Amino acid sequence: MCHVKRFIERWAADDRFRQALRHDPQAAARRWHLTIDPEAIRPLWDLPPEATDWRHWDMGACDAYPLAAAYLAFRRVRVEAAEALRDISPALPAYRRWRARQVARCHSVFPRAFADALPHAPFACELSLGCSVGCWFCGVGADRLTAHAWYGNGQQWRDILAVLRGLTGSDAGARGLVYWASDPLDHPQFEHFARDFTQAFGAPPHTTTALATQDLERTRRLLPHATAASPLGVRLSVLSVAMLDRIHAAFTAESLAHVELVPQTPGSVLRKVPVGKARLRLTATSPAPAGRVPLNEGAPSIACVSGFLINLVSGHVRLITPAPCSDREPDGYRTIARGEFATAADLEPLVAQMVAEHMRVLPAEHVPLRVVDGLTVRERDDGFELASAHARHVVAGGPLTRGLGQRLAGGCTVAGLRQWVTSFGLPAEVADTWVIELLDSGCLA
Repeated sequence: MCHVKRFIERWAADDRFRQALRHDPQAAARRWHLTIDPEAIRPLWDLPPEATDWRHWDMGACDAYPLAAAYLAFRRVRVEAAEALRDISPALPAYRRWRARQVARCHSVFPRAFADALPHAPFACELSLGCSVGCWFCGVGADRLTAHAWYGNGQQWRDILAVLRGLTGSDAGARGLVYWASDPLDHPQFEHFARDFTQAFGAPPHTTTALATQDLERTRRLLPHATAASPLGVRLSVLSVAMLDRIHAAFTAESLAHVELVPQTPGSVLRKVPVGKARLRLTATSPAPAGRVPLNEGAPSIACVSGFLINLVSGHVRLITPAPCSDREPDGYRTIARGEFATAADLEPLVAQMVAEHMRVLPAEHVPLRVVDGLTVRERDDGFELASAHARHVVAGGPLTRGLGQRLAGGCTVAGLRQWVTSFGLPAEVADTWVIELLDSGCLA
């Protein structure tokens, strides 16, 4: 399977290889030193122009090609392992419920396939301020690299990890990230931070880097973090065909078996997500360095954290969650709360306060309730519905329920709802139950 994977990596990243395949498959495989017979996996690469990536593979056609079918099974196992990791929730009950609400909300406002794939990692820690790579399409709008947080004796970092572990537990915390609008391999001491993370959570941090070819031996030491049980453990962003050539020359197909190569080359089949820097560049007069760029309109964000975003250089901490890219949220995530810390002793009460204020079972009674952006309230004879292009939530129950929909559209509060339901002789708890159910189903922000 490793060599089929290598063939697909070349196919996905290199448009010259795809052209050569169509002309003479065997000669193309020889030219690029690929050991797989292209005819044995034809359904994986012989696609019509309008279906140019792996999401359009014909599963039925692959049944007649055992090697292609085996590769699909290999990928399916990887997807299932990633899904199992995604289903691990934080240990703190309030955090766990809040995360579940964000998962439900994302299914209300994102395309289903995209929402299903979101990992909702519990936190991301940036070890640097900015990123040296400068990708024009960066979906989280990374600035240029200006500073690092130095490891020192490591005590500050270990104390921060202890705070996070208290919120998430070790299993969910192991899914945390040590990068965001930064590249982990920019930091000369990344391995020290990663070692402490592994000791705190029992697994190395998931790592995505666009600097795999800057120091090949350093990258080689990173590869064992990718395993069958951790299929997203190491992801290498491939920015050019020359970079892919160097990666394939330096590392065997077997050593990259569980490493995800993300093809970001100009000729990639992977469509750019129009968020962050890409959104700015693609709406400018000169859209992109390579001219016209195919876009993935079904992915309105690349944000993958529902939890805390912490920068160790600036001392900034934010509570964030994915949101459709917009003028208000140009980088594809919503900031719910923010603060600053100097030490882990400052961080602990700060995040505890964010949990207490923003991960409540019920919102504060005088705070206006807000329907999730992207959902529209529509009246029905038997109640109301909340609908978007991707989901529809029906709340039935007659005239009283229809009145609830009207009040939600008007920005009512929990206190106001309680007063309203008691005017009909109902207990105030009825209003609380309605609000909790709407929050749990992802309809209220």
